[in-house]
Amino acid sequence: METQLREQVGDTTAVTFLRSMDAHLVGQSWDTPFVPVPDGVIDADAVATMVTSFHDTYESRSGNRFEAMPVEGVTFRIRAVVETSKIEFPRVPVRGADEPLLPVRTTTLRFLGDIDGGGDGAQEAHVYERSTLRAGDVLPGPTIIDEGLSTTHVGAGQQATVGEYGELIIRRK
Repeated sequence: METQLREQVGDTTAVTFLRSMDAHLVGQSWDTPFVPVPDGVIDADAVATMVTSFHDTYESRSGNRFEAMPVEGVTFRIRAVVETSKIEFPRVPVRGADEPLLPVRTTTLRFLGDIDGGGDGAQEAHVYERSTLRAGDVLPGPTIIDEGLSTTHVGAGQQATVGEYGELIIRRK
């Protein structure tokens, strides 16, 4: 498995391989996951280390140790950790004075219950396109924020504030 992963990430990439297994005591129907597995060739010494590692992990998680019972490995895995440079997210620009925050339309929200005691529970809500929002914009609810693959509802009594990276922070007013 390690050889296959090495081929996928390439020889020039700085990579660390982390091995683990899921195992259980013979006769158990549940596994103890992510038991550490040693690096190198899996020979008799490595298997003995894996069994000891299982018992140590089992004891730390359950408070019991049953060294007289045989251990059965069920799932073996290896994880490749590749060093990468830190991701820099772009900041969203701040809205200029000549660029008012305007909804694209208004819609009626229904089936939210009688939120304000006014009858059928219908509410008028402004609808904004997410791509037009700027850092620092404040959108009082009820509001709908549309984007390509999702819609955010800001309820009555809440407000959404656009963060410096474009995240939406929704809080009660």
